[in-house]
Amino acid sequence: MQTQPEALYNFIFMKKILLLMFSFFGNIGLSYSQAIDTVKTYSFGKMPPIYGEDKLYWERNYDDKNHLSFEGLRYNDCFTGPFINYWENGKVKTKGQYLPNTTRDWTKLQERGLCSVETGEWKSYDETGKYTSSVFYTNGKMVATPPIDTVSTTNYGKMPPVFFANKVYWERNYDDRHHLLFEALKYNTCFIGPYFAYWDNGNIKTRGQYVENTSGDWTNLKTRGLCSVQDGVWKNYNETGQVSKTIIYDKGTIIKED
Repeated sequence: MQTQPEALYNFIFMKKILLLMFSFFGNIGLSYSQAIDTVKTYSFGKMPPIYGEDKLYWERNYDDKNHLSFEGLRYNDCFTGPFINYWENGKVKTKGQYLPNTTRDWTKLQERGLCSVETGEWKSYDETGKYTSSVFYTNGKMVATPPIDTVSTTNYGKMPPVFFANKVYWERNYDDRHHLLFEALKYNTCFIGPYFAYWDNGNIKTRGQYVENTSGDWTNLKTRGLCSVQDGVWKNYNETGQVSKTIIYDKGTIIKED
């Protein structure tokens, strides 16, 4: 039986998948005047034709015993959105997110770093459906591994105890209406990795990365320049999922802004 936090996580995860799919399907459908097909493929034999048809689709892949192996959003052979794979008994084995393409330009995804690039939290489960572990990615690079707790906080009231617990954790912060405001990798009050902020409708508002601590030493992060320092490409999106602004940081300093 799921715990209340796990059930809440699963509900929010599926809500975000549906919102993301609706956003993708609506935007891409308008751009390309095509529906998003659900395509059945198999993990044996020849490569299916859909992998070369230049279209966005939802793939459901089956093994030779007709068990659903995985499903995910793809363009040709590139994963570009939600992904779920399954045990033979139908229970979820892994679920996560590949970097979405929000540009409407579907050419050269591999060269542009938009083909099957893991991002955010990836959760694993055993064959009974019990959560076992999480791995965190930014732009395809693993940035943290278990044991890491996923902690729910709110943006009102007292500071949560985890801010003083001297531990790495994944924070999911909610407003007083239970809308997810942001989620990020943190140590105490310091942001130290991937960061995602959301609009009330569940669409991404901001996506970025804080400087990681790769030293293994977690003392004095602020004085060492490792506490909540923005780095790399940060993208802001409007409520419909379109990029509204791009900022590039170099260890907290803005070097380019579009």
